[in-house]
Amino acid sequence: MHIPDGVLSDTVAFALVAGSAAAVGLAARRARRDLEEREAAAPIMGVMGAFIFAAQMVTIPLFPLPVSGHLVGGLLAAAVLGPATGILVMACVFIVQALLFQDGGLVALGANVWNGGVVPAVLGYALFAGLRRRVGRGAAAVAAAVAGVTAGALFCGLEILVSHRELGPGVVLALVGYHVPVGALEGAATAAVLGYVARVRPDLLEARVATPDEVRRVVIPLLVASALIAGGLSYAASELPDPLDATIAGTPAGEAAAAPAPAPLPDYRLPGLSSELVSNAVAGLAGTAVVALALFAASRWLRRVRPAGGPSSPTGARPAPPDA
Repeated sequence: MHIPDGVLSDTVAFALVAGSAAAVGLAARRARRDLEEREAAAPIMGVMGAFIFAAQMVTIPLFPLPVSGHLVGGLLAAAVLGPATGILVMACVFIVQALLFQDGGLVALGANVWNGGVVPAVLGYALFAGLRRRVGRGAAAVAAAVAGVTAGALFCGLEILVSHRELGPGVVLALVGYHVPVGALEGAATAAVLGYVARVRPDLLEARVATPDEVRRVVIPLLVASALIAGGLSYAASELPDPLDATIAGTPAGEAAAAPAPAPLPDYRLPGLSSELVSNAVAGLAGTAVVALALFAASRWLRRVRPAGGPSSPTGARPAPPDA
């Protein structure tokens, strides 16, 4: 759901810029309190963003559909860190993708953050939190991911429909239908990561100071996985179009797409390298590092910021998603 510039009308695009900016601002205020309560969340915030960025580079064929899909990440980030911090993680991922890789438009950035970050993180986490003790962590993750991802696709389709009314409701139905298996894929990935955290360090994100060893047991494997995915596995990504491209191809919305703005690593490649494999690996590893460092710096800054009224008072710890 990386919408390029030109697909949405100016009114829709700028309305979503305002909406996403407000959501990210509110999320930052709540995330600051979460980070005060959970010191372990600071390094995990960075590594979770790196993992999601790397995982998004890998597109998988969704047979028998003529499209490919990849992890979105909104539910995963929210389930591990809480919806507020999850929104910040996803916003950072989308910003880096747009600025460095031409993946999603700059004017459409608000829409992409809303559809792929805010909606799955808020709606998906609410459903996940309500279901996990009733049906188990894995089933709850799949149900919540399908709901969150398809809700984001619904918003995306409605945004395109409002911008191009001549398309009719078929564009909305197509996007939602294509994203059902994408949501299932996201649910499986989310369940796997949460299962690892629950097995290795189930109390890691509780409201206490975690030891360095506890943090390393989660951070290091996820960093290694991120590097392996971005530096190698992403080269084997499917060449089938993603659901958005397949839906708007040959339509007025697709024809309205503007050429992407110049970027240092266009299409996840480092210009000038003759080897496509090496070019892809260098770009992927660079993006993974930028996301991780940016989020780690943001987490440090947020913990030092105090509201105008003085020190905040914690509102209570969020129950850790992994069941002990």
